Amino acid sequence: PSTSPVPTMYWDRRFPRLLSTDQLQSLRASGNKRLLAVADLTCDVDGAVEPLVRSTTIDEPFFVYDPATRTEQADLDGPGVLMLGVDILPAELPREASAHFAQALLPFLDALATPGAPLSAELSAATIAEAGALAPAYGYIGALREARERDEESQRALSGRDAALRHHLSEAEARAVAGSTVLRLNGHLFDSGLINAALDVVEAAGGRFDLLEVTVRPNESTGREPASSLRQKSSALMQLTLDAGRAPLDAVLSQLQALAARMPLAEASVVELPEHCGGVYDRTIPGSAGGGAAAPRPPRHSTRP
Repeated sequence: PSTSPVPTMYWDRRFPRLLSTDQLQSLRASGNKRLLAVADLTCDVDGAVEPLVRSTTIDEPFFVYDPATRTEQADLDGPGVLMLGVDILPAELPREASAHFAQALLPFLDALATPGAPLSAELSAATIAEAGALAPAYGYIGALREARERDEESQRALSGRDAALRHHLSEAEARAVAGSTVLRLNGHLFDSGLINAALDVVEAAGGRFDLLEVTVRPNESTGREPASSLRQKSSALMQLTLDAGRAPLDAVLSQLQALAARMPLAEASVVELPEHCGGVYDRTIPGSAGGGAAAPRPPRHSTRP
């Protein structure tokens, strides 16, 4: 793992986090202290990097997040991971760069200062919003905001329902729910043997699984082509439960992603879909409505999906 990742990408809650507080706590509890710092240039508080619990400033750009206590502290010598999240960092320029930028901007100031004046192609391309509306090239921002608002509303509804459900769960049942999720596996799952290897990982960890959906796309072949020549991929939705809770579930997820990386011919990906079942894992938690028996393994055959 990296010692100091620098996230710069867009993220929203429909996708897995780059680093969750649970993952960081599990990493440190295992004795792995390789991760020293995170410089989140997006400054996305409670976003892709969940331990970034607040933004920072130019004068005080860092704080330390302690995964053991899940608290942040200004003492940079304290235990934990150094966090940077300066929200105005993209506007910070060296004096020489600032002077150069000002000289380049000077010829455009008259048009910028004159209401209704036609803008040059350069200024038009750089305009994000005008007269209270987004420019056509940036209209997607509105759609992203609407999608995020819908997702946050859905999250609030799910959180309320989950809280009501947890109120009626025993401690063991609550741990089992926390240790449950749905994964999407995509790639040459059967021909490479990855699907069976993935199920071996789950079983070795003491987990239970149920294949909710398997989509197989056959490759027309004579059986003599190398795996690298295959084009059609298959996918599987797998619900799984680790009774001990989220930490062992994260460990299994890491093992599955490492497995996919070790089998390049499978061209596989493993993605968590935590909201797929809406918090109801009756296929893998014994005693839940609908039963808890795991689905049978797919056969170990040589069909090329």
